[in-house]
Amino acid sequence: MPRTKTPRDLTKYQLLPPLDADTYAGLKANIAVNGVQVPIVRDEKGYILDGFARAKIAKELGYECPSVTVKGLSDQEKRSQVRALNLARRHLDYQAKRQIIADEIKENPDRSNRWIARSLGVHHATVIAVRNELSSTGHVDQLGALLGRDGKIRPAIGTITATNGKAHVPDLDEDEILRAATAIRLRRNEERSRQQFEKEEQARTKLNGKRTWTLTDDQKVVRCDLLIADPPFGITDEPWDPKDVEGFNREWSRRWAACGADFVAIFWCQPKLWEGRKWFDESLKGYEFQQMLVWHADNQCGPKSHSLLKQTWYPIFVYRKQGSKRKVITDSKTWSTECRQLDCHVAAVPQSGYRGEDLKQHPCQKSSSAMRWLINAFSDPGAMVCSLFAGVAPCGVAAVQLGRRYRGIEQSAEYRKIAEGRIAAYKDQPQQDDQDEEEILRAAAEIRQRRVAERLKQIQERRQQSRPVQIKKRGGPVLHGDCLDLIPTLEDESVSLVVTSPPYAQQRSGHYAGVPEEDYPDFTVQWMSALASKMTPDGSVFLVIRPHVRDGVLSDYVLRTRLALREAGWHECEELIWVKPDSPPLGSKLRPRRAWESILWFSRCAQPYADLKACGKESDRLGFNGAIKFAEGGVSEKTAWHPCVESFGKGNGVARITDVIVANVGGNEPGLDHPAVFPLALADHLIRTFSQIGDLVLDPFCGSAQTLLAAKGCKRRYLGIEREEKYVRIALGRLR
Repeated sequence: MPRTKTPRDLTKYQLLPPLDADTYAGLKANIAVNGVQVPIVRDEKGYILDGFARAKIAKELGYECPSVTVKGLSDQEKRSQVRALNLARRHLDYQAKRQIIADEIKENPDRSNRWIARSLGVHHATVIAVRNELSSTGHVDQLGALLGRDGKIRPAIGTITATNGKAHVPDLDEDEILRAATAIRLRRNEERSRQQFEKEEQARTKLNGKRTWTLTDDQKVVRCDLLIADPPFGITDEPWDPKDVEGFNREWSRRWAACGADFVAIFWCQPKLWEGRKWFDESLKGYEFQQMLVWHADNQCGPKSHSLLKQTWYPIFVYRKQGSKRKVITDSKTWSTECRQLDCHVAAVPQSGYRGEDLKQHPCQKSSSAMRWLINAFSDPGAMVCSLFAGVAPCGVAAVQLGRRYRGIEQSAEYRKIAEGRIAAYKDQPQQDDQDEEEILRAAAEIRQRRVAERLKQIQERRQQSRPVQIKKRGGPVLHGDCLDLIPTLEDESVSLVVTSPPYAQQRSGHYAGVPEEDYPDFTVQWMSALASKMTPDGSVFLVIRPHVRDGVLSDYVLRTRLALREAGWHECEELIWVKPDSPPLGSKLRPRRAWESILWFSRCAQPYADLKACGKESDRLGFNGAIKFAEGGVSEKTAWHPCVESFGKGNGVARITDVIVANVGGNEPGLDHPAVFPLALADHLIRTFSQIGDLVLDPFCGSAQTLLAAKGCKRRYLGIEREEKYVRIALGRLR
């Protein structure tokens, strides 16, 4: 009788339960359109380690399913790999993540916490916390020593010995204090997150059916008064990011142009600023672009490079329905310190250590405060606010708080469940810190602050030694004439920094001659090209400028100028934002009053000089936890070094400045006869950050010498060029 082959159990390493029905259906719909984008992972025998759902769906649809093979792993290493992949890719709640870590500890109780943490891709302090819970309940033994990856047995370190209820800091060295402080913070964050999840779940289960909001995965277009969208940008590694970002965003905006809302507000990103604007301009039929708003996240979110400023502002495109006469600023609305009549809003990005409505529960979660700002400005109480790509519904929280009706559209059933709990429980009580742990946190802050200061001092000394000898300027502090004639007379490589506000295109013809919009790019390239050889190799040029609105349309001369300078060989390093909280109520009442201007940063090199902590502020939140781009221990995978703290994701000290500078315009010298004087504080901020003592600072359109006064106060050498004799006299008088 022929033998029958026993079928192999391909689910041998399926350690987690299958996806719920809604999530499975959503994944299947995505694969039906885009195919299997993420390969499944198999071992050398063909057993699936990761991708059970993708493999099953591909088989059901008859699609090809790509796979990769990992070899040489033991059975235990494969199980650890499965848990690590699930922690990284699946959207698990707090308890599910801790259960995976607990299972790994139960299987390997003698392994060190750092070994387990590295295997799973989590922080060792989290493993310590889970191990302590298992030990206290008797699920694992409390061991005095653990086995490390190197085969050595070391004493188990997971708790801090206490004496008389006080932290025993004197018996710990500096590195132990830093590790202990990190463990305390992570434990507190986890406890707060757990309490918040429990509160939201309790609030969700107590709902009695009387709601003013709806959460759904139905993407049909509905009528609304305000549409707020937070679409995928195509710049993350999240599974929902579409392969064709342009096509995806054109498609949803084309469909939702039929929603009838007076306003459409779209959260967007800096890297795709101009492309996105074009897509939405062309796809939102029946709408016209009204204004770009700025959300400034004043906490440390998303460091892009240690050589450039942190990117902390996000563009928000606002479109108005053609023919709509609805006013933004009206007396019937409630304006407050949070919901102001400005086109720039300051609010922190949600973090895992925060409490209440801004506890981070979604990788791309927006601030509820920013949502309140938009909803208050562009709708009235009782209005219907619709949110696309709702996530965990920060828009829904804000809408309910402000008395609006709300409809949130989100494909993930897990996020809809979280969103429902968040809306139902949007108020949170402050929690008391454990006073016994404050000594450790304070000691860690002092250690990090001292290390940061020592590191910065070393960097400055090396930088000063490597800089070329500066050539002294000739003539007086202000030269009278045209910069196109006078810049060529300067010494080569003598100017370290240029801070200037060039004449805006035909905006102040009553005070000085302007430049026509069509000629502005050529004019700027001409004087910047003359300046190129005069700059030090690592020098910077900052242009303070903003386009005007004429006949309801935003001028594009600044955009064309930026592109022309790039073509001329200049590196556009970054765009900074100058926020003017006390700006006068200029512009149309149909639009928020203008409260910010661009500061365009150019250089001849890709890494210009910058001391990004010269104007930094003390912070106990240097960096943030959970950044994929940073490896364990806080070392950058690209640069292998972090200049702020020894371990990224934890730290106290001086934080890098952000790319948003807040400076009031009302603090200028009274009676100054010049139509466009930017604040002394703005120039001071740029000069201290992007030059050193003794460097030469140039302003080729110096006007009343505001830049030169700031340079003088910062102990820099300074030189100005001004073509109007009237302003030359004013400048010289102020510099005496």
